[in-house]
Amino acid sequence: MILSPQQLSVVQAAQVWRAKSGRRPLLALYFSAQWCGPCKRFTPVLADLYNSSTKMDVVFISCDTTELQFKRYAATMPWPSVPLSESFTDAAMDAFNVKGIPSLVLLDAHSDPPRLLCDDVRDELARGGKTVLEAYAAAARRK
Repeated sequence: MILSPQQLSVVQAAQVWRAKSGRRPLLALYFSAQWCGPCKRFTPVLADLYNSSTKMDVVFISCDTTELQFKRYAATMPWPSVPLSESFTDAAMDAFNVKGIPSLVLLDAHSDPPRLLCDDVRDELARGGKTVLEAYAAAARRK
């Protein structure tokens, strides 16, 4: 799916922060917050997958309400974070139609412009792990 101008601006901003990590074929935008129980349970699962795969970069977009919450939670993650900004988070959530957290938007990072592969891949990844990432990476290569 081709990204809308609003989605593209969010991805371009996230790619600035992504430059701190690798250049893997998939880019995941991770919407999460320290105060969210399901988020705190999913983050270690995502971190294990991120650390054991070469297919996906992750950028954390915080839904926290305070800088302290954001910093504490971001410190538990092995990937870069977009600085805490309610206006950016709101725009990003609107752009990708994120209705709840945790949410993991998956993009083909090597297409130009980036292409949306899945608007929330969290449940798929929790069930299928590396197999799901391999399938999305292969699909991205075929396009």
